[in-house]
Amino acid sequence: MSNFRRSILKQLLVVFFLPTLSSYAKLNTYSISEKTFSIDVDKSWQFVENLSSSPLVLLGPVKDKKRIVVSVSPTTVKDFKFDEKKIETSVSDYEQGRKKWLAKNKGQLIRFLPYSHESWKNIKEVHSIGFQYKVLGTTYFERTYFFNCVDELFNINTLFTEKQYKKSNHIVDSMLHSIDCK
Repeated sequence: MSNFRRSILKQLLVVFFLPTLSSYAKLNTYSISEKTFSIDVDKSWQFVENLSSSPLVLLGPVKDKKRIVVSVSPTTVKDFKFDEKKIETSVSDYEQGRKKWLAKNKGQLIRFLPYSHESWKNIKEVHSIGFQYKVLGTTYFERTYFFNCVDELFNINTLFTEKQYKKSNHIVDSMLHSIDCK
């Protein structure tokens, strides 16, 4: 490929591709529990502060009269240390609690999503667990993430319909992996 063609190709990439990237996500910074919490949020999403006992809720675009919901909440737990020895008990407690919730709400358990321990770009230790269930004819995926922000334990809950999960889970993953908390 000639240098002229490379130059034209680079210019086309700059003109067409970079504006797409910048319109995709923007960095949003919030103050939560005296911490600075930053996240790259897709521009088609909305954020609401102090909704339903969560200081920050991110709402995906409305599709089929439903939205993806991501809620961010600090806990009152300070200087939490994740103990691998207690994970099995915590997973069992979580599963029992979800089963009770499903029974109360006339839901059907499809499966538990496995416990996961991972790192995000700016948060080195993130633990999560979730489940897939059906309520009123709709299948949902719900996952809860736990991590320390400075000296306080935070949790993030994500909620998708099955269709949203298949189509947009990568968007939520990208947003979560961008989180910074100071």
